[in-house]
Amino acid sequence: MASAQASSVIFERADVTIESPPSTDKEPKPSHPTLKYSVESRPEDALRLEYIHTLNGLTADTGVLIVFDAPSMVPLPAMKVYTPVDALFIADDGTVVQILPNVVLGDITQEIKAREPVKAFFFIKAGEAAMRNIHPRDTVSGKMFAIAPPVQQ
Repeated sequence: MASAQASSVIFERADVTIESPPSTDKEPKPSHPTLKYSVESRPEDALRLEYIHTLNGLTADTGVLIVFDAPSMVPLPAMKVYTPVDALFIADDGTVVQILPNVVLGDITQEIKAREPVKAFFFIKAGEAAMRNIHPRDTVSGKMFAIAPPVQQ
């Protein structure tokens, strides 16, 4: 008797925002307004997948998050996805620590890691990070991240 098994890979829909760091004397205005994304949030076992089809159809306000149980030094996944994406490396507190623009996951031939442990990879449509003025130090807010403490500089 055969029985169907539920896939161990699940995802959920979530809404996240990206905000510029607080204003300072050097930067009196935020570099962009609060950005809202509807995302497909996947657990870290998604790194074992050959592809995530959603990456092929990203729009200006959608994304895919691969979220780890704990911050880790994990390489960007090499998947059989040939549509370019912007890959944001996100720390445990939601801070963008690094951005790899216009990367084709199917063309990755070497390990690409952030300089520090990350809590998630956030994939958005290629070119959106530059067009929307998203930079390292911006903050991604969502239930999967601890709240970043205020920073004075």
